[in-house]
Formats: sequence, structure tokens, C-alpha cells
Amino acid sequence: MIASDELHKLIKSLSQSEKRFFKIYASRHVIGEQNNYVPLFDVIGSQKNYNEEAIKEKFDGESFMNRFAAVKNYLHQLILKSMRNFHAGSTIDIELKEMLIDIDFLYQKGLYKQCQKLHTKAEKLAIATDKKTRLLEILEWKAKLLQATNRDFDQENFHRNVFIEEDAILKSIQLTLELKSEVLGVFTMIRKKGFARSKKDLELINEVIRKYSKLDYKNLNFNDKYYLNYINTVYYTSSGNNFKSLFYTKRNIDLLESIPTKLRKEEFEKYIVSLNNLVVNLINLQKANEIKSYLEKIRSLAAHNIRENILLWVTSYKLVLGVTIKACDYEQAEKIVDEINLGIAFYSDKIPASDIVLFKFNMAIVYFVNDKHSKAIKALNEIINENDLSLRDDIQSFARIIRLIIFWEKGEEELLPYATISTYRFLYKRNKLYKFESIVLRFIKEKMPHINTSSELKKAFIELKENLEMQLKDPLEKKALDYFDFITWIESKISKKDFKTLAKEKMQN
Repeated sequence: MIASDELHKLIKSLSQSEKRFFKIYASRHVIGEQNNYVPLFDVIGSQKNYNEEAIKEKFDGESFMNRFAAVKNYLHQLILKSMRNFHAGSTIDIELKEMLIDIDFLYQKGLYKQCQKLHTKAEKLAIATDKKTRLLEILEWKAKLLQATNRDFDQENFHRNVFIEEDAILKSIQLTLELKSEVLGVFTMIRKKGFARSKKDLELINEVIRKYSKLDYKNLNFNDKYYLNYINTVYYTSSGNNFKSLFYTKRNIDLLESIPTKLRKEEFEKYIVSLNNLVVNLINLQKANEIKSYLEKIRSLAAHNIRENILLWVTSYKLVLGVTIKACDYEQAEKIVDEINLGIAFYSDKIPASDIVLFKFNMAIVYFVNDKHSKAIKALNEIINENDLSLRDDIQSFARIIRLIIFWEKGEEELLPYATISTYRFLYKRNKLYKFESIVLRFIKEKMPHINTSSELKKAFIELKENLEMQLKDPLEKKALDYFDFITWIESKISKKDFKTLAKEKMQN
């Protein structure tokens, strides 16, 4: 039996067209009880939160309520079955599955000529779209069909050739799985730690690139090309070579835009990830004039399900907020933050936790710059108090550092000693005490408590700026400025100018 609220979650996830199709399907495929399942479907779907008592009250006296658990289970299965029909042929993989089912049916009926015709069509489609696992199933049918229709063929030679084909496909699948595993490893590292900040992390990615450097790119299949380009994108972004990163990102976008529309629909997530990486590259390269068209392109894409819709929403808002912060338009950024908060409330637990953490961090930066310190602290505390501390070590680390700065800005120096020690411990345990962070923390711990006059403040911050700028010559250390423009903040203290004003002046110059 299904859990009490799973049916409710399933019904709520359906689009209006899917709900409409289900009702038509249920009325045609349920004999005698169609007036039970459709009304039950409607009542459950109308509930914001699942309330079984309200349902029992609504259908009190109906005979089907005597076996309510079984009815719910059947309704759940009926919805899934109807959705299989609704989405029939919607992707190439589904289309090939359906072809294989049809091939099996025709074979059982002894309609071998029709079976062979459909088999040839399926084989061509699987080869053209690089569906290797389906191709293995199709090859099995090739042998079955030949045995059923031609008794005089050279079985030994035929089976040898089929084995050679299967072996080649399996080797290709193995390479794809290896590359996919490498990409997932890199992706997991980014989700946990952020982009590489140490030579050790950077070398781990470079080892993967060297491992597959002898592959002939032109002869690789679609997925292999995508995975190689993705790994190179991450490596060159981390190493600070944004031009090289942009090259590999554009190569992936060209690759995705060259495949058939139906196949691109299956690769929607890869397309969004590639467009996201492209905009990030353009931000890093300060190519503001090229960014707008790509943001519009992302927002114009049509999602096909709730997962894609959420991915599209998260990606577009992350980029729009990031671009607005880089443009130093913090008033507009706060308006975007308000929209993001509404979206987070609407999508609730469907947004990945790592994306929520990133949103919260950027919100805190916007609030901080707009002198809304309490809101900034609240957002930072939500990150710091996150139960899953494996989420984005980099964001966790900088959230703690920014919070220390806000304590000082608010004149709450009494909070600094304990909070600074706590931050040191956190960064140390997670190997996040890079040179940049160490200098900032040492300054907060040793210098800030002893600044009493404006001249002392100016002298201390000039020294801090000089020390940090020495470290920023290292591209890996310079990554710290991707989280917050510490240098402009320091300069605002030296010049006694408002951070926003100074940031805009620097950007215009």
C-alpha cells in the first residue's frame, strides 16, 4: 500500500492537461466505478494539504469507503498507467521502448515481416540518437528474427558478427559510464565544496583531463563529448582561465543545439547547465553586453515537467541575481530577492538544498550592502544553522566571515571573540583556511578590537588591503572575491565612502 500522502503529492504534481487526460482515461478504462475514482481524484487534488478525515466525511456512506486503502492504491496505479499513455512517444527513449514492445507483440503473432520492418526502423533510430543500451536489446531481436525467418543462414558467422557488434557497444557504454562517473565526482565536489580553491583540488580535476586526453574527440559519441567538455569547463573556471572555460562551454552548447529537437528535449538539464556555465563565464569576463540575450534565452525555454520547471526557475534567478549584484544595482537586487523568497515558499522542499544555501548567501550580501543588517544576519544564520553541514563548505565558510564583518559594522564587538574562534575552528576542520581567509580572520581577531580612532582604522585597513592584494595574484586565492567584493568594502572604510557608491564608481571606470 502507498503512504497516506503519496497519492496527494502525485495528483498535485500533475499539470492541467495531465489531469484532463486522466479523467478521460479513467472514464474509459474503469468499468462500473468511474464515478468513484474521478470524484476521489478531484477531492484529493483540491486539498492544499492532505486531509484523510475530510475525504472520509465527504464520501461517508459510499460502499467503496469500506476498502478505502485498496481504492487509493488502485487510483495511484491508474494515474501512473494513464500517464504512460499520455507521455507515449514523448522522448526517443520511450519511443524505442514502445517499439521493442511492439516488436515482441508482432513476433509472438508470427508477423515476422512487419516485425523486421519495425526492427530496422528501431535500429536506425537507436544508432542515430546514440541509444546504446536500447541498441543491445535491438541486436538480440536481430538474431531471433533471422532464426525465425531464415533457416539456411550461416549461424556461426552471424553470431560472431553480432558478438563483435555487442562488444563494441559495451566498450562504448563502459567509456561513457566512466566519463559520467568522473563528471558526477566533479559535480559532487562543487556541490559540497564549491569550485576548486587549492592546487590539490585543481590537480584532481586535471588528472581526469589527462586520463582522457588521447581520445579522438571527433569520433566520440554525444554523451562522451558533453562530459569531456563539462570537466574542462570546471577545470578552467577553477583555474581562472575563463576564456578557455568559455570555449568548452560554447562547444557543449553547439553540441546540444546540433542534436534533433526530440533528443534535446531529453537533454534539457544538460542544456540548462551549459547555458548557466556560459553566463557565469561571461560575468567573469565582464562581457555584460552579451549576457542579456542568454538570460532571455534561458527564460524563454519551455519546461516539460515540474522538475525542469524548478531547474529553469532556480537557474534563471541565480543568474539574474548574480548579474544584478555584479552590476552593483543593489536596490534592484533586493526586489529580485523578494521574488526569490516567494519562489522558495512556493516550491518549498522541491528546490535542492545546495541552491537554497546559495540563494540565502546572496540575499545576505544584498541586505548587508543595503544596510539591512538584521535581515542579513537572519539569512546567514539560516545557512550556518543548516543541519546538513556538508552542503557547500565554501558558502558555509564565507557566511561565517561575512557575519563577523556585520557584527563589527553594527558595533557588536562583544560578539566577535567567540564568533571568530568558532569560525576559525569551522574553516580549519574543513580545510578551508586558505591564505585569503586566514588574513581576514587574523585582522578581525587581532586588529578590529583595537581600532579606536579614524586614523587607526584607515592605517589598519590600508595594511589589510595590501596583504590581500598580494594573495590575489594567485587565481585560486582570487576566487574569494566571487563571494563578496572584500577589496571594495575595505576601500570604502579607507575612503569613508558608501560601499554602493564606491562599487558603482569602480564599475563605471
